[in-house]
Amino acid sequence: MTGATGPAGPQGPAGATGATGATGATGPQGAQGIPGPVTPTVATASNTSGAPSNGLQLAATAFCPAGQRALGGGASTSGWGAGQNVVIFQSQPVLADGTVPSSGSTPAGWLGRALEVGTGGNPYTITVFAICAP
Repeated sequence: MTGATGPAGPQGPAGATGATGATGATGPQGAQGIPGPVTPTVATASNTSGAPSNGLQLAATAFCPAGQRALGGGASTSGWGAGQNVVIFQSQPVLADGTVPSSGSTPAGWLGRALEVGTGGNPYTITVFAICAP
């Protein structure tokens, strides 16, 4: 006959680390990442006046290359002389047909308009810039 089981003994020391297992199969390819940044282009257009004249208005429209849209733009004037004042009174996006875009439409270019106030001795030029990207 045997006696009652005695208490458990202390835990023994940890064993040695086993060998590295085999490499698992390659997982599926992940989804494509987001597109990187695009480099904008600048489209320009200019218009030069003839003889100076009080109230003379000039306009120019810079259109983006095909497949691109206008993100912004602006206008500047040059060439006017002493005593001659030229003001830019309109600078805005336009659609491909030159009309003003409505909410949700995609601008294709930029329109600028300038006005000569007073008289001077020089023709002037308006230059319009459109900042474009795909």
